[in-house]
Amino acid sequence: MARRNPSKLWQLSNVLWISTHLLRDCRSSGTCGTCLGKHHTLLHGATISSSSSTSPVNPPSSSSTPSVSDSQGHQPPTGVSAKVVQSNPKIQCSTWLATARVNIILDDGRESKLRALIDPCSGASFIAESAVQRLNMPRRSAFVPVSGIGATRDQTARSKVSVSLTSQYDKSKKWITDALILPCLTDYLPSPRPFSVQLAFVSGLPLADPRPNAQDPIEMILGIDLYTKFIENGLCKSENEEVIAQQTALGWILSAHSGNLDSPTGNSISNFQCLVDTDLSARLQRFWEQEEISVNPDLLLTPDERECQKHYTTTFRRTNTGKYELCLPFKKPITELGDSYDAATAMLEHMERRFSRDNHFHSLYQDFMNEYLSLGHMRPELPGEASSGEIDFYLPHHGVLKAGRLRIVFNGSVNLSSGLPVNKCLYVGKNLLIDMVIVMLRWRMFPVVFSADIVKAFRQIGIAKEDQRFLKILWRRTPSSPVETFHLCTQLANDDAARFPAASRILKENIHVDDVLAGADTLEQTVSLKKELVDLLLAGKFPLRKWITNNQILLMNINPEDLAPALLLGWKYAPEL
Repeated sequence: MARRNPSKLWQLSNVLWISTHLLRDCRSSGTCGTCLGKHHTLLHGATISSSSSTSPVNPPSSSSTPSVSDSQGHQPPTGVSAKVVQSNPKIQCSTWLATARVNIILDDGRESKLRALIDPCSGASFIAESAVQRLNMPRRSAFVPVSGIGATRDQTARSKVSVSLTSQYDKSKKWITDALILPCLTDYLPSPRPFSVQLAFVSGLPLADPRPNAQDPIEMILGIDLYTKFIENGLCKSENEEVIAQQTALGWILSAHSGNLDSPTGNSISNFQCLVDTDLSARLQRFWEQEEISVNPDLLLTPDERECQKHYTTTFRRTNTGKYELCLPFKKPITELGDSYDAATAMLEHMERRFSRDNHFHSLYQDFMNEYLSLGHMRPELPGEASSGEIDFYLPHHGVLKAGRLRIVFNGSVNLSSGLPVNKCLYVGKNLLIDMVIVMLRWRMFPVVFSADIVKAFRQIGIAKEDQRFLKILWRRTPSSPVETFHLCTQLANDDAARFPAASRILKENIHVDDVLAGADTLEQTVSLKKELVDLLLAGKFPLRKWITNNQILLMNINPEDLAPALLLGWKYAPEL
């Protein structure tokens, strides 16, 4: 029937809804299930019958604000939108709803003026699709059902825009809100009757809409989210109380109604109410949140790891030179530490017996200890420190010779006859080692890359002086020399992240143990990244060496001794020097 000629619609309004006969010839005893009229129930609302005659009427207007209808007819938890109601055709109505002209500030600084309907019964602000396209406003996805009068729910806003608007009278007042985008907002057109007699009382007032009876379309609905921000105290009424003026930061908004005027505006009454039904959207969002993997790293930490991290952030400090110092994260009282002096002495004697059998091993061991001492990574015990009576701990140490390279192991987990070793009394932190495969995949994404090794990375972090007594070792250069006691003295990315954002990200994501692998899309970006990384690490006294790259320009100003002439994961590098 929607495709038939509207002027003939009333003639076909028989109960059977067929075109073989007219209403006057209909012999069916059935009536409309809604009003008991002589027409088909599906045509109810499309025609209006009277006892004396049948005449064509204007079809009802579309709703002023979109509606949403639940398939089972249930009332939505939230949401009221406009619905047009037919009035008695003998009583014509003339109405003005509150409108305003607002300035929209676009991303590029341009301004555009839109006509907006002020609707405090709307739970959200809306903007017309045509306005969004005309102004080329960037939109974001959304899924917000909109419901209205009668609990009808048949529309859903699937996108939204961030709107920045100001008053046409005072641009210092600015409001920002998210407006839902809908194809059509309202069919409201104000009465062309200007209410000229009643408007004398607002003469001289700055009107939010200087032309309230203009016929240009409504392109925005300003809901309660903005109404509460720009509404002000002033209120004026005409003598017959048909027109009121409300003061707002946008100007004075006018509302008018006259219920018994001969006006050509028709016989429909528009009711403007709208609330956003966020219940369905919220449930859908909660569903996806349950399916998502948590991105909050704190939720993945064990209680011990969380305490260890808290201890680090509250106790670490940096010296005047920029070097880091940490306090040991004790989990258990230090009174539970065992006496490890005898175990340390026994291990030293064991190593000396091996020295007597292997002079090369002895020479490498001595070189390591001398370097350790010269670099300040350990210090001799001062006079008086041994007799202070404080609890301390001695670390047994031994050497592991592999492929011609010596590695010294300081054993903080040594088994003791009584008490606990120092490692058992400390919190165990989170494993910060990034998977090598992930690091390599990130590295190979860039056409220009480089790699470098942090020199003695873990020995560059100092131990607070008050905790060095828990990291004592025994050492002597020859078996005939007296045994001496030494104290070992030996987190960065977050501290200087503001000054070195790119390099900070590299240290968080592109480092494996002490090897840094980084790169960028262009040579210029890579040079800048390399400089930033070097500056960041030197701020914490972490020098770099063993440089390797696929572009020799990056090796400028690098000491030849700091280059890597060997293989790196199967990649042969041979710089032309």
